[in-house]
Amino acid sequence: MPGSATARERVGPFVYVRFHGATSKYGGGYAVDRLRSWAEWLNAQRDGSSDVYAYFNHDVGGHAPRDAVTLRRLLEVG
Repeated sequence: MPGSATARERVGPFVYVRFHGATSKYGGGYAVDRLRSWAEWLNAQRDGSSDVYAYFNHDVGGHAPRDAVTLRRLLEVG
C-alpha cells in the first residue's frame, strides 16, 4: 500500500509478503516490472531453502487475483 512499504528483509525461517494495493489503499494493480522485482527476490529466498508465501489483499477492482497469477508465473520462470 502506498506509504506503508517496508524493507525486503528475511527475519525468520520463512518469507511472508503481503500486498495491499499498488496505487491506493487496498486498490490498484501492480506493474509487471514491480512484480518481476519481487519474484527475483523471492526466488533468491527460495534458493536459500526458505519457504515463501505471498498474499494479495482483496480489492474492489479485482486486481489481487490477477496480480497473484502474474507473480506465480514470474516465480516459475525465475
